[in-house]
Amino acid sequence: MIRDYHKAPQLAIQVLTQGKTWEQAIAEDWRKTNEWKPGWDYTID
Repeated sequence: MIRDYHKAPQLAIQVLTQGKTWEQAIAEDWRKTNEWKPGWDYTID
């Protein structure tokens, strides 16, 4: 349940850094696919 508090910021980072739409970010959310991986990297230029 605690993870839900981090959901919006994590999805927002994907929208801002990867050019995804909100719909794409939500559909591809690792919570739905159980594909969590440690150490996600985001680069902001």
